[in-house]
Amino acid sequence: MDAKYPYDLFFAGQDHPRHGCKMIGDTGPHRRPVFYSFDTPIIATEQDATTTVFNGTRNIATLKWVAGNHLGSYQVEGMSRPNMMSYLYMVPNGEVDRSRGSLFQTASGRTYEWRKVRKPNEPLQYDLYPSGGGDAVGGYRRFSPPRQSAHAGLLYGTLTHNFDDDELMLYALLALCINRWVDMNGL
Repeated sequence: MDAKYPYDLFFAGQDHPRHGCKMIGDTGPHRRPVFYSFDTPIIATEQDATTTVFNGTRNIATLKWVAGNHLGSYQVEGMSRPNMMSYLYMVPNGEVDRSRGSLFQTASGRTYEWRKVRKPNEPLQYDLYPSGGGDAVGGYRRFSPPRQSAHAGLLYGTLTHNFDDDELMLYALLALCINRWVDMNGL
Protein backbone atom coordinates (compact mmCIF):
# COMPACT_ATOMS: atom_id res chain seq x y z
CA MET A 1 0.00 0.00 0.00
CA ASP A 2 1.32 3.43 -0.85
CA ALA A 3 0.11 5.73 1.92
CA LYS A 4 1.27 8.94 3.51
CA TYR A 5 1.40 7.40 7.01
CA PRO A 6 1.34 3.62 6.61
CA TYR A 7 0.34 1.66 9.68
CA ASP A 8 0.35 -2.14 9.83
CA LEU A 9 -2.03 -4.59 11.41
CA PHE A 10 -0.56 -8.11 11.11
CA PHE A 11 -2.71 -11.25 10.99
CA ALA A 12 -1.26 -13.99 13.19
CA GLY A 13 -2.56 -16.98 15.16
CA GLN A 14 -4.46 -19.20 12.76
CA ASP A 15 -4.97 -18.55 9.06
CA HIS A 16 -8.75 -18.58 9.42
CA PRO A 17 -10.91 -15.46 9.29
CA ARG A 18 -13.39 -16.62 11.98
CA HIS A 19 -11.32 -18.59 14.46
CA GLY A 20 -8.00 -17.99 16.11
CA CYS A 21 -7.17 -14.99 13.94
CA LYS A 22 -5.18 -12.47 15.96
CA MET A 23 -4.52 -9.00 14.57
CA ILE A 24 -1.73 -7.01 16.15
CA GLY A 25 -0.10 -3.78 15.08
CA ASP A 26 -0.05 -0.06 15.56
CA THR A 27 -1.91 2.98 14.30
CA GLY A 28 -1.81 6.74 14.47
CA PRO A 29 1.04 9.23 14.54
CA HIS A 30 2.15 7.99 17.99
CA ARG A 31 2.10 4.34 16.84
CA ARG A 32 -0.61 3.34 19.35
CA PRO A 33 -0.66 -0.47 19.72
CA VAL A 34 -3.88 -2.26 18.70
CA PHE A 35 -5.00 -5.87 19.14
CA TYR A 36 -8.09 -7.67 17.88
CA SER A 37 -8.97 -11.35 17.82
CA PHE A 38 -11.70 -13.38 16.15
CA ASP A 39 -12.60 -16.60 17.96
CA THR A 40 -15.42 -19.09 17.36
CA PRO A 41 -16.09 -21.48 20.25
CA ILE A 42 -15.96 -25.12 19.20
CA ILE A 43 -19.48 -25.94 20.32
CA ALA A 44 -22.02 -27.94 18.30
CA THR A 45 -24.94 -25.51 18.18
CA GLU A 46 -27.33 -24.30 15.53
CA GLN A 47 -25.31 -21.11 15.21
CA ASP A 48 -21.62 -20.47 15.83
CA ALA A 49 -20.80 -17.16 17.50
CA THR A 50 -17.61 -15.33 16.58
CA THR A 51 -16.50 -12.76 19.11
CA THR A 52 -14.18 -9.89 18.35
CA VAL A 53 -12.05 -9.01 21.37
CA PHE A 54 -10.26 -5.67 21.65
CA ASN A 55 -7.00 -5.80 23.62
CA GLY A 56 -7.94 -9.29 24.76
CA THR A 57 -10.28 -7.97 27.44
CA ARG A 58 -13.31 -6.27 25.92
CA ASN A 59 -15.98 -7.90 23.75
CA ILE A 60 -16.78 -5.22 21.16
CA ALA A 61 -18.72 -7.15 18.50
CA THR A 62 -20.36 -10.48 17.81
CA LEU A 63 -20.89 -12.23 14.50
CA LYS A 64 -23.59 -14.93 14.59
CA TRP A 65 -23.12 -17.37 11.73
CA VAL A 66 -26.10 -19.46 10.62
CA ALA A 67 -25.30 -23.17 10.32
CA GLY A 68 -24.15 -24.17 6.85
CA ASN A 69 -23.01 -21.70 4.23
CA HIS A 70 -25.37 -18.85 5.10
CA LEU A 71 -24.74 -15.39 6.49
CA GLY A 72 -26.23 -14.52 9.86
CA SER A 73 -26.13 -11.29 11.86
CA TYR A 74 -23.65 -9.04 13.60
CA GLN A 75 -23.87 -6.72 16.57
CA VAL A 76 -21.39 -4.06 17.60
CA GLU A 77 -21.12 -2.86 21.18
CA GLY A 78 -23.67 -0.09 21.73
CA MET A 79 -26.07 -1.23 18.98
CA SER A 80 -29.63 -1.73 20.19
CA ARG A 81 -30.19 -4.73 17.89
CA PRO A 82 -28.24 -6.92 15.46
CA ASN A 83 -27.90 -6.18 11.74
CA MET A 84 -27.73 -8.66 8.89
CA MET A 85 -24.22 -9.76 7.88
CA SER A 86 -25.21 -9.24 4.26
CA TYR A 87 -24.79 -5.49 4.91
CA LEU A 88 -21.04 -6.14 5.16
CA TYR A 89 -20.76 -8.67 2.32
CA MET A 90 -19.37 -7.88 -1.13
CA VAL A 91 -21.79 -7.49 -4.02
CA PRO A 92 -20.92 -8.60 -7.57
CA ASN A 93 -20.02 -5.12 -8.82
CA GLY A 94 -18.28 -2.52 -6.74
CA GLU A 95 -18.01 1.14 -7.62
CA VAL A 96 -15.24 0.31 -10.10
CA ASP A 97 -15.85 -1.92 -13.13
CA ARG A 98 -14.43 -5.45 -12.83
CA SER A 99 -14.36 -5.29 -9.02
CA ARG A 100 -16.43 -6.97 -6.39
CA GLY A 101 -17.20 -4.49 -3.65
CA SER A 102 -18.52 -4.47 -0.12
CA LEU A 103 -20.14 -1.16 0.75
CA PHE A 104 -20.52 -0.85 4.49
CA GLN A 105 -21.52 1.97 6.79
CA THR A 106 -20.00 2.68 10.18
CA ALA A 107 -22.19 3.54 13.17
CA SER A 108 -21.41 7.21 12.59
CA GLY A 109 -22.77 6.98 9.02
CA ARG A 110 -19.56 7.00 6.99
CA THR A 111 -19.52 4.60 4.04
CA TYR A 112 -16.54 2.60 2.80
CA GLU A 113 -15.98 -0.18 0.30
CA TRP A 114 -13.71 -3.22 0.29
CA ARG A 115 -12.72 -4.04 -3.29
CA LYS A 116 -11.30 -7.43 -4.11
CA VAL A 117 -8.01 -7.14 -5.99
CA ARG A 118 -8.26 -9.21 -9.14
CA LYS A 119 -4.72 -10.27 -9.98
CA PRO A 120 -3.68 -13.72 -11.20
CA ASN A 121 -1.88 -15.79 -8.55
CA GLU A 122 -2.72 -13.28 -5.79
CA PRO A 123 -5.91 -14.55 -4.13
CA LEU A 124 -7.67 -13.01 -1.15
CA GLN A 125 -6.39 -9.46 -1.47
CA TYR A 126 -8.59 -6.44 -0.93
CA ASP A 127 -8.33 -2.64 -0.95
CA LEU A 128 -10.39 -0.30 1.25
CA TYR A 129 -11.82 2.89 -0.28
CA PRO A 130 -14.15 5.63 0.93
CA SER A 131 -17.35 5.32 -1.10
CA GLY A 132 -17.88 8.02 -3.67
CA GLY A 133 -14.27 7.97 -4.80
CA GLY A 134 -10.86 8.91 -3.54
CA ASP A 135 -7.67 7.03 -2.85
CA ALA A 136 -7.51 3.75 -0.96
CA VAL A 137 -7.16 4.13 2.82
CA GLY A 138 -6.09 0.54 3.41
CA GLY A 139 -5.29 -2.80 1.85
CA TYR A 140 -5.27 -6.41 3.03
CA ARG A 141 -2.58 -8.68 1.60
CA ARG A 142 -2.34 -12.38 2.40
CA PHE A 143 1.18 -13.76 2.75
CA SER A 144 1.88 -16.92 0.79
CA PRO A 145 3.79 -18.59 2.27
CA PRO A 146 3.31 -17.21 5.81
CA ARG A 147 6.13 -15.14 7.27
CA GLN A 148 7.80 -15.81 10.59
CA SER A 149 7.87 -13.07 13.23
CA ALA A 150 10.00 -13.26 16.38
CA HIS A 151 7.25 -11.45 18.33
CA ALA A 152 3.99 -12.84 16.91
CA GLY A 153 4.87 -16.22 15.37
CA LEU A 154 3.56 -16.99 11.90
CA LEU A 155 2.04 -14.03 10.05
CA TYR A 156 -0.62 -14.79 7.45
CA GLY A 157 -1.33 -11.31 6.14
CA THR A 158 -1.31 -7.60 6.80
CA LEU A 159 -3.75 -4.72 6.71
CA THR A 160 -1.74 -1.64 5.80
CA HIS A 161 -3.72 1.54 6.42
CA ASN A 162 -3.42 5.30 6.75
CA PHE A 163 -6.17 6.05 9.28
CA ASP A 164 -6.36 6.22 13.08
CA ASP A 165 -10.04 5.47 13.68
CA ASP A 166 -11.17 2.64 15.98
CA GLU A 167 -14.73 2.61 14.61
CA LEU A 168 -13.60 2.38 10.98
CA MET A 169 -11.06 -0.30 11.90
CA LEU A 170 -13.70 -2.44 13.63
CA TYR A 171 -16.21 -2.24 10.76
CA ALA A 172 -13.46 -2.80 8.18
CA LEU A 173 -12.28 -5.92 10.06
CA LEU A 174 -15.83 -7.28 10.41
CA ALA A 175 -16.49 -6.83 6.67
CA LEU A 176 -13.08 -8.29 5.81
CA CYS A 177 -13.70 -11.34 8.04
CA ILE A 178 -17.05 -12.06 6.37
CA ASN A 179 -15.71 -11.58 2.85
CA ARG A 180 -12.58 -13.69 3.44
CA TRP A 181 -14.71 -16.48 4.93
CA VAL A 182 -17.13 -16.43 1.97
CA ASP A 183 -14.21 -16.37 -0.51
CA MET A 184 -12.77 -19.45 1.24
CA ASN A 185 -16.06 -21.37 1.69
CA GLY A 186 -18.66 -19.99 -0.71
CA LEU A 187 -22.30 -19.28 0.01
